[in-house]
Amino acid sequence: LDHAQGEWITFVDSDDYVFPCWLENFIHNSSGVDMVVQGFKTSYAYEAMYNKDVHGVSYKGSCKEGLLELFKNKYLGYLWVKLFRTDIIRENHIRFDTKISLQEDDNFVLQYVTYAKQMVSIEDIGYMYFPPFRNKYKDIKNWFYMTQRLFENSLTLYGKEWNDLVSYYLNYYTDALIDIYEKKQEDRRKCLKVYRKVTGELLLKSRLFFLSRWLCFFDFTNLLSSLILDIHTILHPQNKQ
Repeated sequence: LDHAQGEWITFVDSDDYVFPCWLENFIHNSSGVDMVVQGFKTSYAYEAMYNKDVHGVSYKGSCKEGLLELFKNKYLGYLWVKLFRTDIIRENHIRFDTKISLQEDDNFVLQYVTYAKQMVSIEDIGYMYFPPFRNKYKDIKNWFYMTQRLFENSLTLYGKEWNDLVSYYLNYYTDALIDIYEKKQEDRRKCLKVYRKVTGELLLKSRLFFLSRWLCFFDFTNLLSSLILDIHTILHPQNKQ
């Protein structure tokens, strides 16, 4: 990204391949927009995407609304079917967060759309994706930090607007906190404090157990709410509420 010179930027994974029309699909639909999205095929009916092997969305309009459409169809990330304007990336210094080893593409797109206005998405297929094995992401590094960044960037993008995307990332962040309590990590109370500060009033819309939700919101010492979370995870082990 530091050295890119072209007007547009896209990506390709080393274990996939592209069809001859891949770049053509982008450029033929790039007039007057800040982002272009095209369809793709998977090497098998991918369970993470409604058990389909062909994926595509038809849309033209604002990036914020378009992103919700992509999210609904489960391909908000997937950078290799997206075309980005180099000047938007450069002027706003959009980069990958190297602390994140999973869904860094989601994080990148959320940042980009914060500054982008119009987009178009077509169903034409230009890319073949080989999904990873299920155990590839068994151990996620910095999961709490990763989910926090995703939630924060969704809030930056949509502000106080409540939608399925913001709700998803709030609950994803909540799951990461619960996981920390299930594992009895020493810094769990510190993480709870950060979680409270980042979520604010939206904490009351999280998927935390009803009593835990209110205690975490009002307990500024974090002592009682932390104890409640400890008890709750003992009573409901590995339960992502």
